[in-house]
Amino acid sequence: MNRIDVKFRALRTAGQKGFIAYICAGDPNLRVTAELVRAFEREGVDVVELGVPFSDPLADGVVNQLAAERALRSGTTLRGVLKTVATLRHGGLRVPIVFYVYYNVLHHYGLKKFVRDAAGAGVDGVLALDLPPEEAGAYERAMKQAGLYPIYLIAPTTPATRVHKRLPRRGHGHAEKTGPGGDGERGDDPKEFQAAGGDWLWDFKSIASSGGSTGGGRGGCGKRDCEPNCEAWQRPGNRVKSGAFRRSDGASCKKGKMR
Repeated sequence: MNRIDVKFRALRTAGQKGFIAYICAGDPNLRVTAELVRAFEREGVDVVELGVPFSDPLADGVVNQLAAERALRSGTTLRGVLKTVATLRHGGLRVPIVFYVYYNVLHHYGLKKFVRDAAGAGVDGVLALDLPPEEAGAYERAMKQAGLYPIYLIAPTTPATRVHKRLPRRGHGHAEKTGPGGDGERGDDPKEFQAAGGDWLWDFKSIASSGGSTGGGRGGCGKRDCEPNCEAWQRPGNRVKSGAFRRSDGASCKKGKMR
């Protein structure tokens, strides 16, 4: 069974919410990335999402773009990130790992080769950001045959009819609904994020079969006082992205909190 399924089932059984931490692999280098992933697991993070740096992101905020630039300058490649994950798995790492990656990178690497190498390294799911589900037939077939989960982003502006038609049939592992205005931290007021996302979150949760998480900062505004509001929304997974970058120098990540 995929580690994502195992984790979300355990969370549901325990009546708990999941905490998903995102960092850009290779920022500042892959050695530190490995150290952070181990620390996340020790501190109780439920899923780790590793961004594969790309030179031309579409909707990442400035914090995330700078992290990718630093990773690229350090020489990080998709092959290097896969090797890092394989080394972590060989060392006993059990936390589910999801790749956050642009499809250009997969296409250049070779889809079949990537799927084979990702499964062999111990990756559990892949969020290919710019691949529309309507054009993902070959990708989905290869992923599912290898036991990997294709994960999709859903924008708040996506029509409900399209979400209901596509997500139940195609989404696996978990689906992520992005925050308004693209990826990145929200303002200082946690009510800003709750007001922006509360209405559409409930509809999203009703059709996300295996698990659902929301994004934008990500899983809140990337600040400590956002987490109670995340709990109030009762979603299966809360994801923090930008806040993790800003705290990566000696950061400690506890379940439900970044400090």
